[in-house]
Amino acid sequence: MSPSSSQPTVKRRVTGISRKQLVLEVEQKRDKCPETNISPTPTQPEEPMIIDEHESKLSNKQRQMLSRALNAQDATVLAFIMKEHCKNVVAALRKLLIRDIRITSAKLCKRSNGSVLYGNDYDSLKEFSFDKIWLEFKSNYPFLIELMNAVAGEVEDIEDITKSLRIKLSFVYSILMNERWHELNMVKRVNTVLVIDGGCTKQVQIQ
Repeated sequence: MSPSSSQPTVKRRVTGISRKQLVLEVEQKRDKCPETNISPTPTQPEEPMIIDEHESKLSNKQRQMLSRALNAQDATVLAFIMKEHCKNVVAALRKLLIRDIRITSAKLCKRSNGSVLYGNDYDSLKEFSFDKIWLEFKSNYPFLIELMNAVAGEVEDIEDITKSLRIKLSFVYSILMNERWHELNMVKRVNTVLVIDGGCTKQVQIQ
């Protein structure tokens, strides 16, 4: 269909396994392995991606620009053309990146072989280390670290991030993961222990 067509916009719903089937599979896994299954909250099936076919169509001008960029055989040139002249392609890529982050986050929400932020016993608190959190963060969300690093105005290379900034970014990561699933509360529990052992007697309420 031509982008200039007067036909109404057609939306295609991309589906694989139905929502009902996904919920059924999660329930079956929970019944078989209650100690290793994924928590009900973080495993809610993702909403199917809605694609607007009218907006996803490339115009003739966009196709010509992309063709010339491909002939140049330079990824930077291609990326620049897409950013400046193919906003719909950039938007589609952004949605895919966000979807990948959601899937990765859901996989980490398990009571066994999940995130290092899960742990409710003494041994898990005793072995607490921000280095472990940073390794998990860096392994699963390198692009998110680059974004946070850019906001902080620091170096672009992940390996060059200073120790102090790694701890800060890991702390932010732990807050977000705890928001996703309340049982990923390792850092919160450690802070509670430090506050109690430190003799804190007053609670300050921030409004």
